[in-house]
Amino acid sequence: MKNSILIVDNQILFAEGLRSLLVSSGNYTVKGIASSGLECLGLIDKNRPDILIINSNIGEVSAMDILKIIRDHNMGIKVIFLSSEFDVNKAIQALDYGVDGYLLKDTTFNQLLVAIETVLDGAQFIQSSVLNSVNVYLAQNDNCKKTTLTKRENEILKMIAAGYLNKEIGSELNISERTVKNHVSSLFKKIGVSDRTQAAVYAIKNNMVKI
Repeated sequence: MKNSILIVDNQILFAEGLRSLLVSSGNYTVKGIASSGLECLGLIDKNRPDILIINSNIGEVSAMDILKIIRDHNMGIKVIFLSSEFDVNKAIQALDYGVDGYLLKDTTFNQLLVAIETVLDGAQFIQSSVLNSVNVYLAQNDNCKKTTLTKRENEILKMIAAGYLNKEIGSELNISERTVKNHVSSLFKKIGVSDRTQAAVYAIKNNMVKI
């Protein structure tokens, strides 16, 4: 069964083009296109898509408002933000609230497909340039939190520091080893490490585990 997608963008030509590309990929159905946050909420209630791809800069009912509604009501919808006007503070807010994917609008279609597949597999996908901007901003602002890890990524990082292998983590958390690998790849990028030893050191330095 194909996963269903709802597109929200006030630039209709862009949204129509995206719908055509997604449908032609053969893996997805597009439940509809909304040009505003209010229209989006109506279509979500009617169609309940698997994935919401939304322009983070829509007005009225904002993309963040919609993300909060989806999370607060446990709708189980994956949310991917496409940003046409990047704002690092808004990006941090979205990451803190658990957005599943965050990309700039000028990303390639192939990268968007990777993002969709990643979030469907249970991991978070943040475009590297977005993540770099967020990390630079956080590093320059001591009062800000220094991580944008999801709850699941925090759990996995602690288990890595405790010596668990991916297979053991998957068994403990009741998720597939592939999903664990996706989470590990995402959190490694976020904390700027390349292996499990460095990740464990990061966890210890940030008082995430006791030694």
